[in-house]
Amino acid sequence: MGGVLPPLLFMKIRAFTLIELLMVLVIISVLVSIGLFSYAKNQRKAKLSSYAEPVVRACAMDIFVWCLQTKEQTSPVSFVIDTVGSEPAPLKNCLVFDTSNNLQPSNAKMSTPGGAVSFKVLSTAPDNSAHIENGNPRGSQFVCNGGQVAQDYYVAGKLDGIGDFMVVCRITNNTHSEGAGIKCVIR
Repeated sequence: MGGVLPPLLFMKIRAFTLIELLMVLVIISVLVSIGLFSYAKNQRKAKLSSYAEPVVRACAMDIFVWCLQTKEQTSPVSFVIDTVGSEPAPLKNCLVFDTSNNLQPSNAKMSTPGGAVSFKVLSTAPDNSAHIENGNPRGSQFVCNGGQVAQDYYVAGKLDGIGDFMVVCRITNNTHSEGAGIKCVIR
């Protein structure tokens, strides 16, 4: 027999101590809690992006295109988002209709598979989602001048159940360095 194996009594057994194992568990649990918080935050933003952003962007695009179609007007003209009135702007994507295609009042929310969306047209940038009252932009006013919006307008929206984030689409005219257009962000 070529070699003799040392007896087990003389072998040094290497193992982790209880303190080392507990430290590993603490580190893993801290990392998991950070990951879950981040995951939940991103999940809320994704839901907002999937359901509220298309509604808000479509309304902003309607306003932008409505002003483009009024190029021949050389003086500022104020429009009201509605189907009736002195200068109505029947912007379909800014109004809420029921299943029978009846126009709903301004406190009605847009229904989506992800929940109800409240959105408004504002002349100043909203600081938080508290500026977005329940409902839709029916009755909101905007001004067109020479084929573009006369000033910056903001279409802001929120999804029921998600109060810490909102979608804001900024409609700009040609007086800005980035030019006329629409830019949407989730805040």
